[in-house]
Amino acid sequence: MAEEVPQEVLAKADSMDDNKEFAALFDFLHEQAKAYPDNFEIMWRIARVNFDMSSEKPAQKKEYILTSFAITEKLLVLQPDNYLSHKWYAIVLSSLSDFRSTKEKIQESVLIKEHCLKAIELHGKGGDQTLNHLLGRWCFAVASISWMERKLASAIFASPPESSYDEALKYFLGAEGIKENEEFLENLLWTGHTYHKLNNVAKAKEYYARAAAVQPKSTSDIALVNEAQQKHARL
Repeated sequence: MAEEVPQEVLAKADSMDDNKEFAALFDFLHEQAKAYPDNFEIMWRIARVNFDMSSEKPAQKKEYILTSFAITEKLLVLQPDNYLSHKWYAIVLSSLSDFRSTKEKIQESVLIKEHCLKAIELHGKGGDQTLNHLLGRWCFAVASISWMERKLASAIFASPPESSYDEALKYFLGAEGIKENEEFLENLLWTGHTYHKLNNVAKAKEYYARAAAVQPKSTSDIALVNEAQQKHARL
């Protein structure tokens, strides 16, 4: 049985994550992994920081994502009934789509949704912002697939994945309704995208403006804020 990690160590790691000190957190967690090998609490945080580093260092994105995904596969074996195992497996698998063929992306889309829903079921009351956001992204992606992709999906599945922008909006607004410490920048941006797809320009501008007003804390935040500003200016 893995040795229990002191709460002050986990609190420090989570504080660094909140402040988006990803490079320092990456080093800190790998040091802790030496002291607490195969510890679930350390492992899922290492999966998370690798995922975050993939946005901070785009040139190394594939390396970070593949490392993160290998860890999430171990999490599912270590604690199959922990919502965090399913949550991070779904998040990282979704990010792997950048490196997958169209056929692989369609096949894996079903797994992403299954693990999201399982994580929500295991999480219980209160909800989880990130899971709602990821389901919104899933719905948005499925609603956006091309005619050729739909044909391919029909060849792979008896009942291909289906969704709509209205369903995506439901999840994005669900994430918005789960209040945490600060504005969920990425969710604000994608809520704007969804309202735009639904031809609600006023609401799209509102959410783009809110996203554009967020104070960025990281390289990836800067890119999201810039995108929100550009989208708002075009409407």
